Amino acid sequence: MAFGLAAGLFVLVGSAGAQLQIAPLDGEPNLDDVVVKGSHNSFHRHPFVAIHPRHRYDHESLSVQLAEQRVRALELDVHRSLSGEYQIYHILWIDGRTHCKRFSDCLREIREWSDANPEHQPLQIWIEAKDYAGGARISSLRPLDSLLRVVLGDRLLTPDDVRGASPSLRDALLTEGWPTLQAARGRVMFMLTADEEQVADYTSNYAHLKGRVMFVAAESHQLHLPWAGVAKINNPGDPLIATARAAGMLVTTTVCVPQLSDSDCYQARDLALMSGAQVLLDDYPHRVAGRDYHLDLDDVAIVRRGPGITGSDAHPHL
Repeated sequence: MAFGLAAGLFVLVGSAGAQLQIAPLDGEPNLDDVVVKGSHNSFHRHPFVAIHPRHRYDHESLSVQLAEQRVRALELDVHRSLSGEYQIYHILWIDGRTHCKRFSDCLREIREWSDANPEHQPLQIWIEAKDYAGGARISSLRPLDSLLRVVLGDRLLTPDDVRGASPSLRDALLTEGWPTLQAARGRVMFMLTADEEQVADYTSNYAHLKGRVMFVAAESHQLHLPWAGVAKINNPGDPLIATARAAGMLVTTTVCVPQLSDSDCYQARDLALMSGAQVLLDDYPHRVAGRDYHLDLDDVAIVRRGPGITGSDAHPHL
């Protein structure tokens, strides 16, 4: 499916979707202008016995999602085993099936795909420190930086890359903005959600991200802090999304989970698009048996300035 770029053209996204008005976008889009399709708990496999309805979904491997489903954002739950190895799964015993058990294996799979597609749209990968759902306590997330540098090295887009010569990441975003999409091609950026103690450690007591690999999710009361650049707001209708967007943030939200009906999922998706969130995480990034809904952004990446879906541009090959 091809889409023109003339003003006034309408594009229908999804079989029950809102109409998006398309108009030319002046200049090269920046990283925060692009709406990205992502998968929620990207590693997840359907448990043999699903205790909770929310666990009843099944993703393909990371490679298949990237190569065939045009997923450009991933989410990985990180746990630390008693032996010190970092592992990926949702909830120990209850919902533990995964495509890549070891964190390092997940990273290598991403690296292999990136190397095979060196001009790809930048990947945005959320790391969720989830030691409360299994494994040993992760007292510090700084060791993850070393592993990310070893595996992805030159592919990384770090807070220092975006900060440049500015005194802080926040200053850089307010004055220079995010890199252009073209400048970020082939790069992989990591974003972190963690508890207060872990975030305080990783940001040097909420001061900065100098020398760090991962961006850190800012809470509503932290949008002004010098390291604030990304936010994860799970409710796609939350007005905080627009507030974060106005502050130059990259915002991620969650759209559809298994216990929602198809109509609820379409509504959530439209709310996410209208809110201005740039990253849409979903349990259904592709068609599955028994559901009409899936996050149908396969054929078009939406590019826009600011919140809302009007005054946008459509590019089928981002």
